Amino acid sequence: MAAALPSFEKFNVFSDEQSAGVRWRRWVARFENLLCALDITTDARKKALLLHFCGDEVYNIVESFSEEKKGAGATRQVEGRAVPNEYVTLRDSLTEYFTPKKNTAYEVLRFRKSTQLEGESIDTFHTRLRALASTCEFHNNDQEILTQILQGCHSQRLRRRALRDNFDLDHLLAEARALELSETRAVEIEGSVNALSINKQRRYSQSRGSHHSRSSQSHSQSHKDSHKDGHKDFKRTHNTASSSKTCFYCGGQFPHKAGCPAKGKTCKLCAKIGHFARVCKSQKVRHVVVEDTTVSREVGCETSSDESVFAVKQKTAIHKTPVVHATICDTQIPFIVDTGATVNVLSWSVLNKLRPQATLHNPCPLIYAFGSKTPLPMKGFYMTDITFRQKTVNAKIYITDTEGTGNLLSAETAQALKIIQFAFSTSSPKIIADDFPSLFSDGVGKIKDVKVKLHIDQNIQPVAQQHRRIPFHVRKDVEAELERLERLDIIEQVQGPTPWISPVVVVPKKTGGVRVCIDMREANKAISREKHPMPTMDDLVADLNGSTVFSKLDMRNAYHQLELEENSRYITTFTTHVGLRRYKRLLFGVNAASEIFQNTIAGLLQGIPGTRNLSDDIIIHGRTQQDYDESLRITLQRLEENGARLNKEKCVFSVNELTFFGHKFGEKGVSADPEKVKTITNTSAPENVSEVRSFLGMTQYMSRFIPGYASITEPLRKLTRKETVWKWTKEEQQAFDKLKHSLTNTPVMSYFSQTEDTTVLVDASPIGLGAILMQKNKVICYASRALTDTEQRYSQTDREMLAVVYGVEHFHLYLHGSSFTVVTDHKPLLGIMQSRKPTTARIERWRLRLMPYNMTLIYRPGRDDLNPADYISRHPQTPPKRENAGEEYIRYVTRNAIPKAMTVQEVRDATQQDDTLENLICAVQSGRWDCNLTEYARFKDELSVHDGVILRGHRLIIPASLQRKVVEIAHQSHQGIVKTKKLIREKVWFPGIDKMVEEIVKTCIPCQASYPGPSVREPVIPTPLPSEPWVSIAIDFAGPFPTGDYVMVVTDEYSRYPEAEIITSTSAEVVIAKLDEIFARQGFPQTVKSDNGAPFQGQMFSNYASMCGFKHRKVTPLWPEANGQAERFIETLKANIRASKAENLNWKKQLQIFLRLYRGTPHSATQVSPFEALHGRKMNIGLPNIAPVNPTPLHARLAHNDNVSKQKMASYANIHRHTSPSQLQPGDRVLVKQRKKNTLTTPFHPRPYTIIQKKGSMITAQRGDQHLITRNSSHFKQIQPGPLPEAEDEEEEEEDAPPSVAPPYTPSSGPPQYLTSPGRRLSTTQPAAATPSPVRATPSTAEMSGIASRPARQRQAPTHLKDYDLT
Repeated sequence: MAAALPSFEKFNVFSDEQSAGVRWRRWVARFENLLCALDITTDARKKALLLHFCGDEVYNIVESFSEEKKGAGATRQVEGRAVPNEYVTLRDSLTEYFTPKKNTAYEVLRFRKSTQLEGESIDTFHTRLRALASTCEFHNNDQEILTQILQGCHSQRLRRRALRDNFDLDHLLAEARALELSETRAVEIEGSVNALSINKQRRYSQSRGSHHSRSSQSHSQSHKDSHKDGHKDFKRTHNTASSSKTCFYCGGQFPHKAGCPAKGKTCKLCAKIGHFARVCKSQKVRHVVVEDTTVSREVGCETSSDESVFAVKQKTAIHKTPVVHATICDTQIPFIVDTGATVNVLSWSVLNKLRPQATLHNPCPLIYAFGSKTPLPMKGFYMTDITFRQKTVNAKIYITDTEGTGNLLSAETAQALKIIQFAFSTSSPKIIADDFPSLFSDGVGKIKDVKVKLHIDQNIQPVAQQHRRIPFHVRKDVEAELERLERLDIIEQVQGPTPWISPVVVVPKKTGGVRVCIDMREANKAISREKHPMPTMDDLVADLNGSTVFSKLDMRNAYHQLELEENSRYITTFTTHVGLRRYKRLLFGVNAASEIFQNTIAGLLQGIPGTRNLSDDIIIHGRTQQDYDESLRITLQRLEENGARLNKEKCVFSVNELTFFGHKFGEKGVSADPEKVKTITNTSAPENVSEVRSFLGMTQYMSRFIPGYASITEPLRKLTRKETVWKWTKEEQQAFDKLKHSLTNTPVMSYFSQTEDTTVLVDASPIGLGAILMQKNKVICYASRALTDTEQRYSQTDREMLAVVYGVEHFHLYLHGSSFTVVTDHKPLLGIMQSRKPTTARIERWRLRLMPYNMTLIYRPGRDDLNPADYISRHPQTPPKRENAGEEYIRYVTRNAIPKAMTVQEVRDATQQDDTLENLICAVQSGRWDCNLTEYARFKDELSVHDGVILRGHRLIIPASLQRKVVEIAHQSHQGIVKTKKLIREKVWFPGIDKMVEEIVKTCIPCQASYPGPSVREPVIPTPLPSEPWVSIAIDFAGPFPTGDYVMVVTDEYSRYPEAEIITSTSAEVVIAKLDEIFARQGFPQTVKSDNGAPFQGQMFSNYASMCGFKHRKVTPLWPEANGQAERFIETLKANIRASKAENLNWKKQLQIFLRLYRGTPHSATQVSPFEALHGRKMNIGLPNIAPVNPTPLHARLAHNDNVSKQKMASYANIHRHTSPSQLQPGDRVLVKQRKKNTLTTPFHPRPYTIIQKKGSMITAQRGDQHLITRNSSHFKQIQPGPLPEAEDEEEEEEDAPPSVAPPYTPSSGPPQYLTSPGRRLSTTQPAAATPSPVRATPSTAEMSGIASRPARQRQAPTHLKDYDLT
């Protein structure tokens, strides 16, 4: 019976994923110790126990491995035999899986930054350094650790002694341990001495301790007795010890003349009676008690981005300032913990000491010190990790350069780091934290048993919109966001066809990363909105009137908590660079989302007293705290049971006032919200006639509701007359004040009604924005705000669009979920809102923000003084917002559009020095375009200006001085024309960008040398037939064969008669000897043609040619086609030798049989046997033969057949090879092909040559003064001008010029008008005649032969790019 397995801890994969590799190696070491203890030696049992003990998490990982990684069948060689090795293979596969990819540079940087921590022993520090060094690949780990200990240890004595005595690592550690031990013992001894004096006071301490014990139990008579007894004990102690003259209760001089001043007083630190806080001996507990029921916060009004700092390095303080040392970037920094501060502050001097240097962002909100009305000067902010005692949080830190400012830690960050804790006296937050933990957990909830159906009009034609290209450097962030949404079950991949496709817009998040927004404008046209009853204002007043406690709940990712039906998801399909996705949940951009969400949540909360949901808010109220708590508990329970999630940070609990729909609800009942008229009541008086006209224009719009309007406005109207001198007196001021009073009271103003039509009047001035919410020509609310310095530089179109966004979002509570009208006096906005054409990145972002609203934009003409919103836009009352989403988006686009080797400042400076772009900036901002900007005018709707640079949509416009540099940066990787264009178009644009890319790429020598390109060959020119046999012969070699032999082949170019001799060497001596034998039979020729082989290059063969009287002609190097007749015969010869080998015959003996039959067979080109053509008679090969009666003369028949055959083959080769005459001429700079030596060898040699001679297709080029080279023209590539070929799968996206086709070539003597069967190859070719001819205008081969080489086609964009915007 097998023994039971011992217990062994399984490996926890996900406890700390960052250290999984280290933990796994330790676990394996312990596991192998267990195997040794159990005496497990067989490989199969080791693997089985590993899979048993590792746990389910590791087992699931192993299941995903391939069979090879699992070790199935793995073996290793031991003493020449194979033994199983499955356990080691599986163990190594898991080790590789858990070990993260190592970046040596990063590991070395971590090692160099390591210092000895507070309270860390030298041995612990050494162990930590040893672990870090194991991943750094140091040559000598001990030496590196020694150096780092000397640099990062706390002990100066150790550092000085080590530098003096030149310790090695072992001696250094021994010395450090001795120093630590001596320090520890010294502290113990000193502590014992101090204990002696402390024991002398023990009697007094015990008496005082009993005093505090009694005083904590009673606050009346018992305290008096204890205080009295305490002083008696204190006096006795003084009489005996005489060691103190200070009172332990008040901290003053003892004895007192008139009693202790602390008697009956309450300590502000521990809340006990009988002593002052400055002498309190209780433990300092960092708890802040907040009476939540006394807090009164308004909810519903516009939030401010201003922040407060409550402590800025106090110079004097009663108590010790709470300071903690937190770690940023491996550097400990002292922080003042300020529970009243809302932001974290770091001084500029401290920031400069941190490495790596942080990148600051702007703009910053206004930050005030406590009690100050002047904001602190801020240089910017950034996000970073702050660590305190093993707890790390990511927080935003603001940087100030104010002298004397300390580093502050806000209440929120201090609480997140567990430095402080807040205790609330109200029970509601405790109920939330303790009773409903899942309701406030992370993630996205999903309402149970609810599936949303979108009502899609099938009569609307589906639209598949073009894909908006996502910049390459942003794609990783987009992919991460898509993976997050898929993981949260919000989106899914799309398989198969889909009729609706919407594009995406990538928007940066404040906390980092990106947000993917879907442009649903086209899809929304097919979605019908649902109509559900909404609670009226009277219902709200009736419900909330009399309530004293209020809460507002915010649902986390509210719309995403509603699931879409399967048949409603297809309309949400959107396109990305990684494919199509669609939503499984309701999304923000659907026009019917607000009504659907309102109705669903209303049904979910139905029946709960004191609960209302309006738009995307849930309001809970109660007349008493008990009623409120009960309603809150039931609501939270209902939400939790149905799977909802709330955002705890945005929820507001237990406030005494609530502002909603222009009403303020509180303990005192219902009142009008003063914020809705603040814009009018605080507005300043006009300062000139134009402002008076503007103010009268606003009042005229509501004049029928103002009694005596003509009389009131008479003093103001007088100022607008031409003959009147401007003078603002008391009379005009009284008229102005009366009008303001009338504009902010009934009957001009009215309460909001959800059943009436709503109109928003908007206007923008150079300094501010104005908006008026109206119903039935009565004002519901006024709003205005000032523009920032950046916004004031916007073009008028951008400012007017910003006014629309401001008005709609400011009145969001009134407008969301209902249809309304927005009135503007800027007509271009209508075209921008309705058009699908690309526009500026800023306006594109604003259009997305307006998607959730069911608004109709209309144009109402009129001068500024006739626009009611004009005056308040020129006298804004609200300061500008420091955080502008549109500007943040533009900044994000600009930052990511700058090439990595260039800075924004560099582009900005160059733009300022470019006169054309300076004029363009003025034209964009003013709207006045001149004739010098025609290249930009057609894109004017896409242009925007940000911080001194110009954007066309999402692309940066580059000034002329930097254009070439930008293209060279984009071409650093030496991609082709198409890919370089694609890359550069993602980020930048300028006129003529395509032409400059083509010019730079075509002149790039590394590119020209690296791309092989199509082999352009010259037209084939047949070799003329010699006048008689054995006048011109060709020689070449076949082999070597496996026996080491060669076959020397000699062919007659007239008769094609072959001579073949077996040789053992290709030396000149052997070749000449065999030629002597051949010439002895056939005689001397006039010309011998050969390649440039070694036998024909020496002086010996040259002398032999002179002696025999023939001319030796060498063909073009590396161009075998020039000796085509001999090359073709060698191929036939090799085929015969292979056939002989297949029959197991002696190929040397069979060679003579082959030659006899070949010589007697009519040649395919001449139709005459080589023997007959050479000797004038037929060869007897053993077959019967009858001579023709009237034979045609042999030479005439042979010449005719030869000419016809060569013309056929030349025509076929020229057409199918797409030959073209070479355009190269002497003086051109060229690259020459080179032999491939390895995988990194470029097709062309990167050093250019210059052509010095051209003879037909043979070209001679020179490099430098000495190096000459001769090649066929197809071996050369012209550097400039010349096309740069692309990869075969690329199609060029031309914007400026149509494609061009190079003209082909044909010989002047046209070929026959018919073709032979394909497959024949030309056997005899030679270079063209020596006399050069003007070949550039030569007609094509197809034109001469009448045969079309390829049908003409119309170039169009590929179908797979039809969904992409290629502009």
